[in-house]
Amino acid sequence: MATFCIPFTYTNYMLGRWIFPTFLCPIIPFFQITSVSVSVWTLTIIGIDRFFAIIHPFRSFLWLERHKISAIVAIWSFGSLIASPQLFYNDSIMFQYRGERFVDCREKFTAEGGKIYTIFIFLFTFFIPILALMFVYIKICLHLMRNSSTPGNPNENRDKVCLSRKIKLGTERTHWSQFFFF
Repeated sequence: MATFCIPFTYTNYMLGRWIFPTFLCPIIPFFQITSVSVSVWTLTIIGIDRFFAIIHPFRSFLWLERHKISAIVAIWSFGSLIASPQLFYNDSIMFQYRGERFVDCREKFTAEGGKIYTIFIFLFTFFIPILALMFVYIKICLHLMRNSSTPGNPNENRDKVCLSRKIKLGTERTHWSQFFFF
């Protein structure tokens, strides 16, 4: 994800223009959205897998063994699918500033189309995965609290694990929300 996001976004923000070859203009945003989507949905699937491993440990192993290739293909296909409009709606635009010619890489959506696509990306790379992760980790914590029969240290360890998961989820939510609001 860092390979496609950081260098290109950083130089574009710092210089205010596109400094890379124009043919990369639609390709780089496509790979950026694909890599973000694949990362987010991989983490979501890992969370769901943990849920089944804790709630239904024997069924979880069998399901994972049968469906791991399908899950990988589905995640990459979905990531590529939701990023595909970038290949068609991004273009390099030439402009002049103080007598010099520059290139800018911009989306060519209509105003309404841009809003719809932004909402779609927000829902499928942030909101829905966060809801899914919150649901499964809350269910895991509740299951562990209800089914803990041994007193003493295991409860303390369980509480530490639940707190650690809440902190990880909160941190991820905070980091990704900044991407959408700034």
